[in-house]
Amino acid sequence: MVARTSLVAAACPDCGQLSDRVHAYHQRRLADLPVGGRAVVVHLRVRRLVCAAQSCSRRTFREQAPCGDPAVGAADPGVDRPGR
Repeated sequence: MVARTSLVAAACPDCGQLSDRVHAYHQRRLADLPVGGRAVVVHLRVRRLVCAAQSCSRRTFREQAPCGDPAVGAADPGVDRPGR
């Protein structure tokens, strides 16, 4: 399954400034427990955005997916643990 966020803009985690200026796209792979003997894998496309605030020290940031950040750990304890 392929998914992406539907948000137009995202807030910088440091200063809170909204940004819709895309710097790059990244692919995240979310895996969960098998369903009916078939692997469950979601390929999530997230954007790296440019912070628009001149005073902010963070130049770019990755938008957060509503299901949790797969790079840090997702909201569902079964996610990102293939073979569990």
